[in-house]
Amino acid sequence: MSRSLLIWVLLLCGSVVTAAQVMPTSSGGCGVSATGAMSCDLVSAVELPKTKHGNDATPPVVEHTQAGLFVTRFSLAVGAPLTLQMADHDVLVVGLSDGILTNETAKPAAPITVSKGSVMMVPKNEQIRLQNDSGHDLELVVIENRQAQ
Repeated sequence: MSRSLLIWVLLLCGSVVTAAQVMPTSSGGCGVSATGAMSCDLVSAVELPKTKHGNDATPPVVEHTQAGLFVTRFSLAVGAPLTLQMADHDVLVVGLSDGILTNETAKPAAPITVSKGSVMMVPKNEQIRLQNDSGHDLELVVIENRQAQ
């Protein structure tokens, strides 16, 4: 069931990108310890940013032209934090196991019940810090729908 939901989410996100995308632009996995230390194994087809050089009065501008779906699987240890940085694209967080995340950026901090197949959206230009408050490791997939600029 969760695999079909994940495929459905990927199809919905992929429909926003103008060209068909058979595979994610980037995928991999990261393990996060309770101290916040992260170990990742990622595969990517990301192009390096292009720099436009200005004249003496204008500094160089970095352009990120790569668009597509960036998929990362996270395994959060008990108490592990996960910070999703402010970005100019929407981010989906999909639960692969059951547990509880605490949104530490909410005032007051708010618990979020995660179940297998649940989806949470983090709108663009928002930063969120989540902590695994389950009594066990929690598995999540973070999907970023990056648009070309």
